[in-house]
Amino acid sequence: MGPYRNGPQNESPRCGTEVASGLPVTIRRILWILSLLGLAAALRPSTPRLTVEPMAARTVVVCAAPALPQAPQGRVRGVVVDEAGAAVAGARIELLGQTRSAVTGADGRFEFSGVGVYAVRVSHPRYLPLADTALSAAADVERTFVLSRGLEAAGRIVDSSGAPLTARVRFVQYSTGDRETTAVGGDYVLGGLAAAPVQLFVSAPGYATQRVTSRPGSIPQIVLTRPARIRGTAAGASVAVTVGRDRYRVPGGRFELKLPASGEVTLELQDDKGRLLATQRVTVAEGDELDDVTLRP
Repeated sequence: MGPYRNGPQNESPRCGTEVASGLPVTIRRILWILSLLGLAAALRPSTPRLTVEPMAARTVVVCAAPALPQAPQGRVRGVVVDEAGAAVAGARIELLGQTRSAVTGADGRFEFSGVGVYAVRVSHPRYLPLADTALSAAADVERTFVLSRGLEAAGRIVDSSGAPLTARVRFVQYSTGDRETTAVGGDYVLGGLAAAPVQLFVSAPGYATQRVTSRPGSIPQIVLTRPARIRGTAAGASVAVTVGRDRYRVPGGRFELKLPASGEVTLELQDDKGRLLATQRVTVAEGDELDDVTLRP
């Protein structure tokens, strides 16, 4: 055997030591790192792949809901009479909720066709209104409606000189509803009112609307006046206006007041907290027009 030199000749070099022959050390190190990376990739758990398969074609059957049976319809006809049994011409018959109506002729008769479930309202300017409960007209129906006269309100509308005016008169009463008539040549009459207070709103072009609260049969002559106007500027948040017993407020800045009556008008300038900043009194007559009224603190 040959001499032994520094250990066995077939011993492999250790990792990281330099050798005299073969690949350079730097390249060997790079190959070693790459081998480690390959090992790590081999050990990494694989990500499952999602495979989407097309769904089989399906047929959806939509079933229509069965048609609901139509409510039976018939014909409603009848007559409107007063308490003495006399026919009432000009009575208005309304089918509530169906926007259908008819007006009775001289014989007091009316007729509707194609009516199912219905409720009816009967009205006339000189009779108390009558409302019926919901009924069904499955076949032809004959009805008789009896109207009561109630109380009448009659009066006259004039201007400040006493000349008659053609005006629109609207009556508002809780128990009989909201109705209106026209005072032709100044005279008006409306019946079918209950024995309770009634409000009248009377208006005519060019005149201030007048509101009167009274009872049927005791309504006085109503006088309409041409309104007075006040225009001006208020250097504040608002202006409180007092005319007689009426008091109201308008925003500050440019303002215009339409006053239904003549007399003294009190204008109070206020700030945004309602505190009084200035007061001015103005006297107006029917038809007056005052411009450039200025309110400043």
